[in-house]
Amino acid sequence: MRDSLRLLAVAFGFLTRLPTPRIAVQEGDLTRASALFPLVGLVVAVLAVAADQLIALLLGPIVGAVVGILTATLVTGAFHEDGLADTVDGLWGGWEPAERLRIMRDSRLGTYGTIALIALYALRFALLVPATTRTFAVAMVCAHVLGRAAGPILVMRLPALTDSSSAGIAGRLAPGARFVALILTVVPVAAASGLLALPVLVVAVAVVYASAALYRRRLGGVTGDTIGATTVLVELAVIAVVVASHR
Repeated sequence: MRDSLRLLAVAFGFLTRLPTPRIAVQEGDLTRASALFPLVGLVVAVLAVAADQLIALLLGPIVGAVVGILTATLVTGAFHEDGLADTVDGLWGGWEPAERLRIMRDSRLGTYGTIALIALYALRFALLVPATTRTFAVAMVCAHVLGRAAGPILVMRLPALTDSSSAGIAGRLAPGARFVALILTVVPVAAASGLLALPVLVVAVAVVYASAALYRRRLGGVTGDTIGATTVLVELAVIAVVVASHR
């Protein structure tokens, strides 16, 4: 139990800006903690839904939805959005894998990354602001749980590139940890979406596999930025499926 709580602190400390106990992270801890990433996504979603419902009572559903979306960004410190911007800048700003990786390591935001962030938030707002409170809640739970589950799958399919921040979670989870990750992913999604769980899961897996194919071809592997990019792409695809099914 003590080890599980320590790994939970590692997972929350890595993926969010929520206060966590200061612990020494040992080699292999992040890999093992990645089984708990879907649980982190669930907590992020719950906080976003709570903010949406609270603000909706005070200022109306439109403002509530906007605040709910931004709450998820604040809780995670825009960690994954930064990865999306860097990934898009690199993939379409360089001609060779080495040049693309160099661009991705540059902290400056480029044109492609700027456009990607604007498009991401425009689509999030367009999909979720008109949604009912229930649809918003279902979409956020499914999106954030499956988005966090995408990273461990991605690093099992591709090698971590040299000096990449993805190296810490690269490698296959032990069978027991994989079972835990599966339960922490499927149960919240099924509980939130019911019969919609199957198409939502299929879409999420399709986005992960398509992303893996793109990174393999243009980079030769996976980086921390590409994990963040895949996370938000899975989120967006899942939100779209949920919103479309509730029209």
